[in-house]
Amino acid sequence: MTIFVLLVYIITAKIMEQSFSKATIRDIKELLTLLDPYANTWKVWTQSEACFLSPHEIRIIQNYLLTGAHLQSAEEFNIPEFVAEIILNRTKHLLQDNLPAFESWLSLYYQ
Repeated sequence: MTIFVLLVYIITAKIMEQSFSKATIRDIKELLTLLDPYANTWKVWTQSEACFLSPHEIRIIQNYLLTGAHLQSAEEFNIPEFVAEIILNRTKHLLQDNLPAFESWLSLYYQ
């Protein structure tokens, strides 16, 4: 079981036990959908030169998936919550727009 799959299980459990708003649940599901193509090689890819995400962007993704909010990232990086939200939204676009580059790296990785 990959770390990503384990994280999905943890997040699902948190969603079920906490009273997240429908919008937050929708946002988490959207983020998980965007992350799905990256899931099997997430750890290797994020540590490789091919990764187009910064360490801050990766942490903001992780924090949001774990909490459903931007407060933890805001505190960790000493930024306003709205800035953490902007960074997460930009990161979602990066994941979507750069999927072909990731798939190219993936084909080389599995050769």
